[in-house]
Amino acid sequence: MKKKRFINRLVGHLFKLFNTMRRLLSFLSLFLLVASIKATAANWVVNPAEPVGNGNFHTISAAIAQASNGDKIMIAAGTYSESNVVLNKSLQLIPLADGSNIVFSNNIEIHGFVGMKLFLLGWQMPQNIITNGGISSGNVVGGNTNQRAEVTFIDCSIGSVILNKDWYKLSAYYSKFNILEYRLGEIIACKAQTITIQDEPGEDELDKENVLIADSVITFNNVNDNAVLRIYNNVLKDLYFVMWNQSLELKNEIRNNDFFQIPVIYFPATGVTRYNFDFSNNLFSENNFYCPAGLFHGECSGCFYASFGSFPVEDCQTCGCCYSYIYFNAVFDAVISGWWIDPMIGGTFDWKHNGFELPYFLSGSEPLQLTNVAGPSSATDGGLPTNEFMDLDLTVNDRGKYGGRYSWHNYFPFNGNNGSKARIVDLSIPVDFIPGNSIQIKSKAIRRN
Repeated sequence: MKKKRFINRLVGHLFKLFNTMRRLLSFLSLFLLVASIKATAANWVVNPAEPVGNGNFHTISAAIAQASNGDKIMIAAGTYSESNVVLNKSLQLIPLADGSNIVFSNNIEIHGFVGMKLFLLGWQMPQNIITNGGISSGNVVGGNTNQRAEVTFIDCSIGSVILNKDWYKLSAYYSKFNILEYRLGEIIACKAQTITIQDEPGEDELDKENVLIADSVITFNNVNDNAVLRIYNNVLKDLYFVMWNQSLELKNEIRNNDFFQIPVIYFPATGVTRYNFDFSNNLFSENNFYCPAGLFHGECSGCFYASFGSFPVEDCQTCGCCYSYIYFNAVFDAVISGWWIDPMIGGTFDWKHNGFELPYFLSGSEPLQLTNVAGPSSATDGGLPTNEFMDLDLTVNDRGKYGGRYSWHNYFPFNGNNGSKARIVDLSIPVDFIPGNSIQIKSKAIRRN
């Protein structure tokens, strides 16, 4: 009996040893695989002050020609006056020294492919030198909505980035642009004069998002019906929604933004089949905005930006299209000659805690489900009081860019603008907090260089 128990224990120990060795061998094989993959990636240097050779080049073009997919090219600070550069590989193009910049005085052309990962850090391309939109591209060969070429900019200043071809994904962080054009992307803590999201094949995708967070943008144009919009905590002027994802399962969210001056918020007068928008907790500096519906159809261009407060209503009506032009203000003493959004079109339109109501008085028989709540006039604690909108200190949500989970305090901390600080670009916290339960908080951050 003892012998049998001894044999059973021995077999058990051997079995455990076998499993341990198997896991060790699996880990070792994985380690060797990773090591072999890493071994194939090389680092190259561009430094005109050092001799050519041993991995050093005097031009960016020469280093790119030598590099392979997955390589890193580290570039000494300075101005590089080279001919146009074609990027058709997965590369990291970064400064050699922490915090320095790469000044490039010509154009870059990107030729994307499925699986491409292109990363640019610290590039400066002045507008007055850029032609043909600065960075241009053709469609990604063999791409589709789930197989894309990915292009990332961090801490760059570029005249124009034009990635308005199919199957690219653009990510930009802490960068400045005059013009951005793309079809799918994540733009966080950037500044741009104009952002335009163009259309791709297909529509109403449930798992794709076009994200703008903590940006400063003068004009935003959405001509895309593929990805749902997430526009949070930006400083904005004018929004033009020419097309959008109209899926019943999703809402295009415009939350906690600061609108300065008197902005334009545009919806087309024709071609709309459904609304699914959520405007919540935004801060309007003047408590009003212009609504020039129909402009993209070439109608009534002479009435553009004409407010009913300063432009005779009857004159604007004679243009023939201005029944879809409305000027809202905090007093609403103007004659309303038409609808901004059409209540006879179905869907949902939430206007909540933006400091003032829309002058819509629906009978309840209209297909549109409109939620129209002004909320408190104060921006502090003036947002929606539900947990989903709580500020980071877990108090009631403030309206505007400093409120909610995507507060500017995440992206522009008072002591976090040096090169050594990691800066949070996305933060996921639970909607509900139950005492005694553990929670998960997930964040994504970038660190310069």
